[in-house]
Amino acid sequence: MNLIMMVKNRFFITVAVLGMLSAIASQPNAQQLPIAQQSIKTVPLAIASSVPSPSVGKAPTQPHHPIPNGFEIIPLQDSPGRGTLKITNDTTEDAAVKVIDDSSRKVRRFVYVQASNQVLLERISPCSCSIRFTLGKDWDQTLRKFLQNPSFFQFKNPFDFRETKTAFRIQWRNYEITLHPVPNGNARTTPLSDRDF
Repeated sequence: MNLIMMVKNRFFITVAVLGMLSAIASQPNAQQLPIAQQSIKTVPLAIASSVPSPSVGKAPTQPHHPIPNGFEIIPLQDSPGRGTLKITNDTTEDAAVKVIDDSSRKVRRFVYVQASNQVLLERISPCSCSIRFTLGKDWDQTLRKFLQNPSFFQFKNPFDFRETKTAFRIQWRNYEITLHPVPNGNARTTPLSDRDF
């Protein structure tokens, strides 16, 4: 009789212990988060959004990155000088401005000027130069042109970046231009074709 009671008690204890273990195992543990959840949280949105949709069948067109204000579109082509050119673009479109040597036809500077911004070109060496500019949106650095609404212009009069040296001093010229009309403005521009720019 005692033996049967002992066996029953051991059985009851075993069942109780197993029940406790299964209850502990079924509770969530904070240190064991699902790996998939951690992976989803750490995937950058740019990577997730760049995967093409299976229904479309092709990757989406990548937008052009904005060009910084004052970016030299081509490497500096000018030997160091003292002349400066301040360019103000108070239009709603970005601009690309060329400074072209009239005698050699070489592009001395080619700079990007964002809308509602200014750029100061420094170290321009002596030359008589023409200034051309294009306005537009969505600049393509490979093609070096605007893909949307491009327009092209040239200032009518040349800019004389002259330096005069004497025994006691050096004189040079600094210019300021605006790419937009201003009251009492004194510079005239003429439209250009894409090919002439």
